[in-house]
Amino acid sequence: LTIKTETKKFSDYTGKTYDISVPAFVGGTMMSEKIIRAFSTSDGKIIAIGNFTVHRMTDYGNTTCDANKRLLAAEILTPARSVMRMDEIGQLDKTYRRSLQNEEESLPGTTGEIKDACMLSDESLIIVGAFTSFDGKPVWNIVKLDKNGQVDDAFQSVVGGANGDINRITCTSFKDENGMEQERIVLVGSFTTFNGQPAQGMVILDAEGNPDPGFVLKELEGGILNFAKIVDLNANGETAMPHVVISGTITKYDGITRQGFLILDMKGDAIQRFNVPGRFYGQLYDAQYSLTSDNVNGLLLTGDFSSFDGKRMNNIVMLKVDLAENTNNE
Repeated sequence: LTIKTETKKFSDYTGKTYDISVPAFVGGTMMSEKIIRAFSTSDGKIIAIGNFTVHRMTDYGNTTCDANKRLLAAEILTPARSVMRMDEIGQLDKTYRRSLQNEEESLPGTTGEIKDACMLSDESLIIVGAFTSFDGKPVWNIVKLDKNGQVDDAFQSVVGGANGDINRITCTSFKDENGMEQERIVLVGSFTTFNGQPAQGMVILDAEGNPDPGFVLKELEGGILNFAKIVDLNANGETAMPHVVISGTITKYDGITRQGFLILDMKGDAIQRFNVPGRFYGQLYDAQYSLTSDNVNGLLLTGDFSSFDGKRMNNIVMLKVDLAENTNNE
């Protein structure tokens, strides 16, 4: 892995020029302003989402250097709030989320905190966090932007939002039993209601914002959830087997001891053969389908955890998920 660079000529204060290798990518934000997520679009653009207000671009045309070839970088700062689109080298796309009166002005985004985001298959965006407005419109910790970066009013009319922070979001596509493509959005946070209905800090939505009527999260005890994602555990086969992988500080699920990690079916029932009795210490950041070293279905878990099923771990583990047997082995 290397940074893409290019060689450019720069002059010092005497007018002497030097050939200096510099990064080809020139875009970014201010050091104190975080980019939470970034996505690539089908036409090669980059969409960045986060708690920033300005697009920062290195202006090589006006950059100088000293006699030791140290650059004195010139920069161009352009307002860009919460979401921006750049080209392949990081230059700001001034056709995306700009004021109709002045392309130098950004749409307002949010004054709250963005905590996570995902991109759907149609390249629309779902953004979550702790905020009550976006582009001047009232929203409750979740907003959808269409492919053009505008608030999707149809989605917002369906989604009333959460009464607390939404900390994590994951989006997954899979085929149902009829071979139809489905897309699901999983939200996790500190909320106790969603769309005015009781919730335990987790909800599954379709791409239009409707709660999945088939999924019912059973009673959680002892703590909270900090991660949830739908993973097709048979992605290498013809029949999809979507399951919900969750982690948290919980000690019981549906009245049965579950030590921080479990796998649910799409109805919310714990799959006994996929769950381990030993305690899980830590937090998942991602769960992905993967073939194991002996070419069977596997589940790759990554995050910040030190123990899984009573065994010492270093933030990553591969599980074998044998769908033909009533076993689940590490």
